[in-house]
Amino acid sequence: MIGNPEFRRNLVLELTAHRLIAVPLVLGLIFATTWAIDGPRATAGAGRMLMTILLALWGARAAADAVFGEVADRTWDAQRMSSIGPWTMSWGKLFGATSFSWYGALCCAPAVLAGPEAPVNALIEIVLFGLLAHAVALLISLLLLRIRPKRTRFQVNIAHAGGILIALAVGGVGTYQTGPAQDLVGEPFLRLAWYGIPMGLNEFSFFTRLIVLAWTVVGIWRLMRLELQFKPQPLVWLAFVLFVSAYVGGVSFQWQGGVAAPAWVETAGRLGAGLVFIVLLTYGSAFLAPSGGVTLRRLAWDLRAGRGYAAFREAPPWMVAALVAIIQAAAISVVALSASDPSDLALDSAARLAGVGAGGLVIGLVAWMLFMVRDLALIQFVILSPRARRGHLAAALYLAILYGALPALLGASGLQSLLPALVPFAVRSPLGLLPILLQLMLLGLALAWRWRQITAIQAEAPAAA
Repeated sequence: MIGNPEFRRNLVLELTAHRLIAVPLVLGLIFATTWAIDGPRATAGAGRMLMTILLALWGARAAADAVFGEVADRTWDAQRMSSIGPWTMSWGKLFGATSFSWYGALCCAPAVLAGPEAPVNALIEIVLFGLLAHAVALLISLLLLRIRPKRTRFQVNIAHAGGILIALAVGGVGTYQTGPAQDLVGEPFLRLAWYGIPMGLNEFSFFTRLIVLAWTVVGIWRLMRLELQFKPQPLVWLAFVLFVSAYVGGVSFQWQGGVAAPAWVETAGRLGAGLVFIVLLTYGSAFLAPSGGVTLRRLAWDLRAGRGYAAFREAPPWMVAALVAIIQAAAISVVALSASDPSDLALDSAARLAGVGAGGLVIGLVAWMLFMVRDLALIQFVILSPRARRGHLAAALYLAILYGALPALLGASGLQSLLPALVPFAVRSPLGLLPILLQLMLLGLALAWRWRQITAIQAEAPAAA
């Protein structure tokens, strides 16, 4: 590790002589005071709090600004042209830029271990939280850098807050103990199964955080490859999308006194749970990994030339995720339509809810996928505008109007019959698909016009030069 030049450079910048001496002295004074007041319990509480603050507020901020700081100092281009590889650069930034927070956390570790209640578990939880917050903050900063290659305080704040909030959402700090979980969700929810493997909610949360951390590090490495001008590796993104679908679809809670649903309902439910997350990944990648006109032109050239893998490599992430979502929705439809006896769904309330009919389920899925395609086309139409300075924000605003303001206005006006034109799950019959098909046709014409516009601009640029 010490042979990594990026890591060594960050160590020199972060661990100055003043910090190396001042941090243990200040923390030692604090812990001595808390020990004198209330013994090991107070000291452990102060250690956990200070360790979490150092890793979350200082460490996540440093990770969020690890690359943006280089951009602001105008040294990032020089680093990109150096001989440092993407993996070396990734973990050099991840652990080097945050080295001061880890030094402070190391000074807090003896105080945490002095606690009388599960000190090792508490230390593991805080360390895992810090690793996850730092990795997510660095990942978000690399995503924002691809959208706008400049450093602003707002971008750093977004990456910093995103790292902390996602780390908390995945599992938080101190959830290894089962007491708070029991009070929050109750005994029937404490046990779950992942593809038939029983486990506690807290154990599942712990392993989920480890998996999220591993994929976040892979994402940092992949984005760093793109920053260092390496060829993209689409199989990594495809593997991530498929893994998320399979991982989420494997979760099932063990209800007390519940009646088992038919096998096809369980299969459709697993596929449906995965589909929800795939759609979320599709929308997220459409905003955070937008495709420019040059990328789409290369994709079109590869498709016309019959170069399948080259086209797959040029395909933007949102396009790959959308294709997986459509295939999974088709799989759910096949499973639902092949059900031997849908009347079995009346076994319990959850089954009755799913038993509205296989045909209605298929129509709803078709409408959902068509709306997703419409939204992606709208996002690309706005982002690809030659004059779009804040295209991502404008596209998000349009979607908010389409899914929020307009349906609320129709509902308040008593025009609920028009909702199938705006909300996919309001579509109840094949005729209800006509409005979204009309929208897709209009957006297709608009995208064709936009494509001719950006192609003409790109053709004029070399001529002007």
